[in-house]
Parts: sequence; C-alpha cells; structure tokens
Amino acid sequence: HEGIAGIVAGKIKEHFNRPVIILTPSKEEYLKGTGRSIDGIDIYALLKNCGHLFESFGGHKGACGFLMRKENLPLLRNAVSEEIESLKTEYPNIFDIELSWDMEIFPEEINIALAEELEKMEPFGQNNPRPLFIIKEVGIKNSMFMGQDKTHARFSAVSKEGFSAECVIFQKAQEKKDLLTAMEGSVDLIGALSLQSWKGNKKVQFIVEEII
Repeated sequence: HEGIAGIVAGKIKEHFNRPVIILTPSKEEYLKGTGRSIDGIDIYALLKNCGHLFESFGGHKGACGFLMRKENLPLLRNAVSEEIESLKTEYPNIFDIELSWDMEIFPEEINIALAEELEKMEPFGQNNPRPLFIIKEVGIKNSMFMGQDKTHARFSAVSKEGFSAECVIFQKAQEKKDLLTAMEGSVDLIGALSLQSWKGNKKVQFIVEEII
C-alpha cells in the first residue's frame, strides 16, 4: 500500500545500505514512487536527471516522491542503473558502510537518567539524528533469540569490571549469531539508548546497530 511505501523503502535502505525506490500502482496508467537514500547519494539530484519521465516530482537529497506513467518504468530503471554505475566507477567505496558514533559510553553509565536527558533532544530525524554510542570490549552474556525467524536477540553486555547493560539487536541476530553465542572474547557495540515504559515502570535498553 502506498501509505507504507516510505517505511518499506527506509527499512530496505537500512538493511542493504543502498538507495531504494518503491513503486505502487496509482490508477490504471500511473505509478507512484517513493525513494529513500543513503549518505553519499543525493537521490533528488539522481532522479532530477530523469525529470522528463515524471508527471510530478519533489524531494531532497535523502528522500523523494514522484508520479510517472507505467510505460516509462523501463526507461527509469535503465537511467538510474547507468547513474549508479557511473557513481560506483567514480567512487568505488560509495556503498561501504562507515561505522561512526558520537562518543564512548560504559555499561555503568547507561541508566534512566541519561536516557531521559537524551529524550530532551527529540524529535530525532533526518536533520537531527539520534546520538550513537560505542561500548568497547564487553562480553556478551545470556543471549536470547526472539521473533519467528530468530532475527532479533536480547543479551547483556558485561564489562571487564563486571558492570552490565541490557541490550537488544533487531533484524541482525542471525547475521551476528557467532558473536552473540561466543563463550569467550569481547566485542564493541554501536547503538543508541532507548527508554521503555510499561505500567509506570521504566527501564533503559541499549539498541545495538552494529557488533564489531
């Protein structure tokens, strides 16, 4: 449904680290397009070169929307593919994921008070990204896989000093299964704090985006 096209495009973009355009039927002869892009690729500039194919078009470097006739889809596919191949030739590492974070944090510093302070920076979005932290050299304990396909996991990150933080990783649990189930060794975690409230009780979790 076109109402969730932007959400779907964003999820696929995050999973594959590629710009994504979702097309949905609009009446009999039209397609409605919704795009989301990654850092380093201006999707608005990319598609503006195809402006002659659209009935209407708008957006910015991170997102776009358009309306086009169905018969123009092959032309759009070819044009976008050529543009992307040209970018890859000029910038071979354009699709490499650059791991970044705002500051280091220790398990004992992850608490409700800090999470509440961070909430004052909301709303988070395109021009106000959620702060990312790195927790270095922690062991992973008590991993519990969740979801129908076990693609999510809950675990504890334990420092050498014995302090722990409750962590959750979404979508990537199978990809990181070896690290999540390792009995020895340490890892670095990159992620964000999330404050959970339930029936008047609060708890803070570290939502993991990457394990290295």
